[in-house]
Amino acid sequence: MNDSGHNYGEDWQTHRGLIEVLQAEHLRVSERCSDVVDSLGRADRERALYQGIFAESRDAIFVVDGETERIVAANRAAAELVGCEIVDLIDRPESDLHPEDANERLCRLFAAVRAQGGVQHMEGQLRRRDGALVPVSMSAHVVRHGDQDFVVGVARDISARTEIEARMRDLNENLERIVDERTRDLERANQELEKTIRQANRNALDARTANEAKSNFIANMSHEIRTPLNAVIGMTDLLLDMQLGPEERETAEIVARSSRNLNELISDILDFSKIEAGKIEMEQTIFRLDSLLEDLNETFQYQAREKELELDVESDHLPDYVVGDPGRLRQVLVNLVGNALKFTEEGEVRVEVRSVDELGSKQRVEFRVIDTGIGIPESKIATLFQAFTQADVSTSRKYGGTGLGLNISSELVARMGGKLEVESLPGQGSDFHFVAQFDTPSVHQIAEVVAQETGFEIAARGTASHLREQAEDLRILLVEDNVVNQKVGIGMLAKLGFSPQTANDGQEALALLERIGFDLVFMDLQMPVLDGLEATRKLRSGDAGELNRSVPIIAMTAHATSHDRRNCFAAGMNDYIAKPISSDQVYAAMLRVSNTEPGESPASVATEPFRFEDLIAKMDGDVALSVEILDVFATDSRARLGVLEIALQRYDFTSVREEAHTIKSSALNVGAEAISSLATELMQAAKDQQTEFALSLLEDIKRELSEVESSIPAAH
Repeated sequence: MNDSGHNYGEDWQTHRGLIEVLQAEHLRVSERCSDVVDSLGRADRERALYQGIFAESRDAIFVVDGETERIVAANRAAAELVGCEIVDLIDRPESDLHPEDANERLCRLFAAVRAQGGVQHMEGQLRRRDGALVPVSMSAHVVRHGDQDFVVGVARDISARTEIEARMRDLNENLERIVDERTRDLERANQELEKTIRQANRNALDARTANEAKSNFIANMSHEIRTPLNAVIGMTDLLLDMQLGPEERETAEIVARSSRNLNELISDILDFSKIEAGKIEMEQTIFRLDSLLEDLNETFQYQAREKELELDVESDHLPDYVVGDPGRLRQVLVNLVGNALKFTEEGEVRVEVRSVDELGSKQRVEFRVIDTGIGIPESKIATLFQAFTQADVSTSRKYGGTGLGLNISSELVARMGGKLEVESLPGQGSDFHFVAQFDTPSVHQIAEVVAQETGFEIAARGTASHLREQAEDLRILLVEDNVVNQKVGIGMLAKLGFSPQTANDGQEALALLERIGFDLVFMDLQMPVLDGLEATRKLRSGDAGELNRSVPIIAMTAHATSHDRRNCFAAGMNDYIAKPISSDQVYAAMLRVSNTEPGESPASVATEPFRFEDLIAKMDGDVALSVEILDVFATDSRARLGVLEIALQRYDFTSVREEAHTIKSSALNVGAEAISSLATELMQAAKDQQTEFALSLLEDIKRELSEVESSIPAAH
């Protein structure tokens, strides 16, 4: 403290405190200044960063004053997009960058940005400085700075995408145009195809009509030729039974041979016509091969002796019975042996038959016809089996013939599962051979055939004896419009000891039958006034009275087809013989009809009803397996019958034949012979396109199938 009493120590302390306070504040100010400097540095860096992003962005960025709608900022990409400098964009109305028709949309975009916030999008066009329009995709949002709103718009050039889209549209339009053109082309092509199909159908119909007309013509011509030929053959046979001198007998025999050759020629032409039309028929019946060969040997022995030739028929290890078509097999062998005898002047003709092998239910048998005749040049063998072909023109002049026989035989052998072939050397002879395939019959089927053969033989002996005893009392009516054929029929029956009465047509026959109780009627089919079929139907219905309603009727016709045969039995006839007829045919038919009912074919009499016990025996006593097999057969057949019915409604005869063939085969396997027989007839009806007849057969098969199904419970 000084003299004045002032205390300097206290003042120092006070000043010192102030100094410390000032120092602390200075430090805080320095730190805050440092923070401000740092903040300003960061702000500068961020500003530089944002300015760099803004300036270098590849998208065009426009900043528009929200109130004046003028551009306040733009980047380099924006200037390049519209083709000017950045400075040219500043303070320019944003609407200047858009086409006039886009301003309304632009106004709506800005209004949406202000009202809704967020980011709004649209696509449009920007006008370049040169007036060109650039397609862009735009987005816009609002940025608030202080108390002022700015709209930031970002635009991207989509020219490339637009061009691709335009190309795609062009491609689509071109594609649609191409598709339309192709569619029109296809429609035109379809129309042309339909027209072609219609024309093809018309052509097929015309061809079928022409083919049917040709077949009908051949059948009618066959009938017209056979009618007088029947008289020639019949009268010649009667003539040969008379007392003739050597010269007269020789003349009559020449006429007989020539007429029979002519008959064979007609048969060949008819068979050729059937083959050409696809209507050749192959039966499936049980027969003995050795019996057929014995018959063949007997047939040709006389001809061989006449030419002083040896004819040998040799067989080796043949099955006793086979299932096939004995008639067609005989036709082939008769043609081959007949040719061999015809073309052989010295030496021999040898027929060799041997079993080749057995495959399951199939038997393969080889047939060879070997001769020492004139032979065939190798150059002619290739065409030998063609129609109307012979080895040499001089052959037909010297030996006769049409050249149809081998063609027909070749077709028939093919139907038997084989191929007709030949080996030959001129001057040394020929070897015609083929292998035919047959089904193997069951033991039960063979037993039935043996019983039938034995029974028929006994019945035939008894009936023949009865016929001979009753010859004078038997009343026979011969219905025939042709006077010559009447005389032939009367002569043949007279040879057998009968004296028939005659009628000239069906109406006259009915009038006689109404008054006289005839025991037998021979009925021609084609007659004026009333034909044989209609006359038979009227008789069976009782129109001629009840006296002769069940009289046996034997049809006589030159129409030798199975279709005609079925029509005869359907009308109520008992049997059928084809013209030209012989005494043997007449007598055999008389024997047959004594054991049949009206409308019943002698071939069908032997058809036994299905027996489940037979199937069990065939399966070696396995009942369960037999039930399973029969159940599968019934189910499958029912399904196929449904398909058949639909196919018939659609006139699809090809499907009918296929389904009927399957039913026929499976029916044979289970022993349902009646169904198999009906299915065979159905196949033929489909061939002939007989819809009504096919439908009736279909109903018959259904009934038989029901009978087969009903046999299963009875077996248990």
